[in-house]
Amino acid sequence: NATVYSNKYGLLSVGGQPSGNAVWNLKLNENVDDYKWKNLKGKMINQHYYPSVALIDNGSGYNDKLFVGAGFKTKSVVSKAMDTKIDLFDLEKEEWTELAQCKIKRSICGTFYDGIKQNVYLAGSKSGLSVRAPKTVEYYDIHKNIWYILPECNFMHEWYPLIWKNPNGILYVASISSNGLEYIDLRERTK
Repeated sequence: NATVYSNKYGLLSVGGQPSGNAVWNLKLNENVDDYKWKNLKGKMINQHYYPSVALIDNGSGYNDKLFVGAGFKTKSVVSKAMDTKIDLFDLEKEEWTELAQCKIKRSICGTFYDGIKQNVYLAGSKSGLSVRAPKTVEYYDIHKNIWYILPECNFMHEWYPLIWKNPNGILYVASISSNGLEYIDLRERTK
């Protein structure tokens, strides 16, 4: 499973065993005795084992939407089960929506939400179907519901690589598996 934290909603645990389409929520407050995991209403449209997750701000100042991307579509964690499906959960309305599928089958990939550009980035993957997936970065335009592929990385980034972007438009990808860090200037699309 994958986890993400929201100041408003608490800790969210997404996908994984035993069910790849459940989301669990742990609201954190001052009374530790009240901590109880709660299964969120409704199941994901698709099964996601080892998905990538991000919280998306809908303009309210809070990250009100949960982005769940790719992963394995079955409990069998084998390369042929990697997927491109993307689901979005509205935490306020408690409703699931299926978004456009990413272009490359991937699992255990890094995720980054750019609130200024309103894009979600996926980078790297478990290797398997091809050696290409761990070297790729793609991004989703929230307003157009379209995915775009960026130039390939120099390193293979596996096992949830870290992605971040500086205010000048430089996107970074780092991973322990590659023992490396690289970047792309999104203003010029050069590495």
